[in-house]
Amino acid sequence: MSQEEQVIIVDEQNQELEVVPRSVMRRDVLLHRATYVIVENSKGEILIQKRSMSKDVYPGYYDPTTGGVVKAGETYEENVVREIYEEIGVTGVDPKMLFDFRMNAPYCNVWGRVYWIQYDGPIELVDGEVDECFFIPFGVYEGFVNDHEVMPDGDYVLKRYFKEGRKND
Repeated sequence: MSQEEQVIIVDEQNQELEVVPRSVMRRDVLLHRATYVIVENSKGEILIQKRSMSKDVYPGYYDPTTGGVVKAGETYEENVVREIYEEIGVTGVDPKMLFDFRMNAPYCNVWGRVYWIQYDGPIELVDGEVDECFFIPFGVYEGFVNDHEVMPDGDYVLKRYFKEGRKND
């Protein structure tokens, strides 16, 4: 049996406090670090992922970002490269850092770092955390959110990205 994933817990200033098992972080909704990647193709469409039903929070929800929890001993930059590969099978891209944010929502107490990539290649669902992926035009995202259960943190990230101006120039 493999050892449970260990997660960095941080304070309100995003300074490391301790390392705990992922189950403890989820149970106690502890403040942790996570990455978020907006994947946009050359047509200006945004990648949407449907989370698997085996996810520990928000199973079956749609997510307009790729990414995940930063593990102990891992930087944001290392995590984003790992997560892009694990979730959608993409390698050899150079994620552009956009902004950091702090969110405390039900089951989501996080210091997030947001990245952006432009990608037109094949998508391969590698680790089983994602059931399906598809691109939608950014102009129809609001309608999509009204008709589907969407991750609150991913939704925040995408709406802020749209509001502040898309960064793919």
